[in-house]
Amino acid sequence: PTLLSKYSMLNKIKALTPAGLSHCRDGGCRVTAPPSALILKGESLSGAAKAADCIIIEAEGERLAITIVELKSKSVKTRSVVEKLENSTQHIIAIVQEAAAGKKVKIELRHAAVASSWKTQDYASIAESRVYFNGKRYPIVPGRCGSSVLALRERIPPK
Repeated sequence: PTLLSKYSMLNKIKALTPAGLSHCRDGGCRVTAPPSALILKGESLSGAAKAADCIIIEAEGERLAITIVELKSKSVKTRSVVEKLENSTQHIIAIVQEAAAGKKVKIELRHAAVASSWKTQDYASIAESRVYFNGKRYPIVPGRCGSSVLALRERIPPK
């Protein structure tokens, strides 16, 4: 597939999801994303299930870079963050597979928890936690409100 077909994939994903967002923000916390990124509200994809605040999808060369972000302006509860990231992962991968219509799509999947301030034990707990999906363990990178998704992604090894 070419970059053009990846943008086509973004359009297909957009057609299968509620309206995209212009920014990734919840309360006083936000993450910046490139203008070409598709930003989705996790809760709008998951129905009643707990979900992450934002799913940021970018077409990069031959792949889709998907970063799932939970924003915290108050306390950080690790178990809740992991649950939201896992639920959102399941939902967005199902949507990508539907949009791909049987074609193979390369995906780089990353997860982040972003907070306005961190207690040392919460930061360590998030950094040690993993999101489990399809038999793989994905790290969660802790970050600060105001971070760019690109800076967060650089800190997370792709899987």
